[in-house]
Order: sequence, then structure tokens, then C-alpha cells
Amino acid sequence: MKKKLFICLLCFVSIICVVGCDIVKKSLTKEEFSKIAEKHDLIIIDVLEQFADYPELKSATLAANSDGWQIEFYTLDTNENAKKMFEKNKAAFQSLKTNGSRDTMVEVGNYTKYTLDSDSYHMVAAKVGNTFLYVKVPLKYKKDADAVIKDMGY
Repeated sequence: MKKKLFICLLCFVSIICVVGCDIVKKSLTKEEFSKIAEKHDLIIIDVLEQFADYPELKSATLAANSDGWQIEFYTLDTNENAKKMFEKNKAAFQSLKTNGSRDTMVEVGNYTKYTLDSDSYHMVAAKVGNTFLYVKVPLKYKKDADAVIKDMGY
């Protein structure tokens, strides 16, 4: 009985690993990001002009809440540049870690997500393909921000 259970469990884990490696998540376009953000009563602001010194950025959009928190969405020219942006922001978040902080990391296919809850902030860096999502909100807005992020599939 134990042997059958072990074999079934081993098969299940193997299938999950094989399937998980081939998962390709759909990245949002700037327009899809804006549409979902507007559904959550966020104000859309194009901020690409602020990044004139970064030719690898193809779009830069903020979705701002009236309470002062925001979600940033970037489209880059390549997956590699999006990965570099993700790693840079992940490192910046990690520099804010304290003993009471909690963080998570998920990496599957073309999707990478890092979250950190510090004493004061909820932070999210997520990459899908050549897009990057950045969130740093006070902890009291964590549920609101995560609802938007979930709707976006990030």
C-alpha cells in the first residue's frame, strides 16, 4: 500500500514539474493593464517621458489610487531587459528586509514574482515575458493592491 502511494505521489510530482516548466503566462499589453486598473477605479498615467534615458523601455504606465498608492507597469524591448529590471528591483526590496519581514519567490516558465512584506510596506516585483510590474504600497493597502495584481494575472 505504501509503495503504491509513493509511486502515485512520485508520478504526480513529476507531472507537475514537467508541466510547470513549459507554462507560458500571457503578458499584458499597456492597454490591457489600463483597462483592468480602471475597473478598480485607478487613474492611469503614462510616464514614459520620465524615462527618456532608458531606450529599452517601450511603455511606462502608473495606475494610481486616490489614497496615494500606485501600481507601475513597464513594457521593455526584450525579455532579458525585463529580467534585469526584475532583479534590480528585487535586490532593492531585499535591502529593506528586517527580522519581521516575510518574502516569497515564484519562478515558472516566463513568470517570476517576488513579494516582501516589511514592517511598513507590501512590495511586489513581477515579470511576465518582456513586461514588469512594480508595487510598493503601505501594508494597509495590501489587499486592494493584491486584488488588482490578481486580476492582471501577475
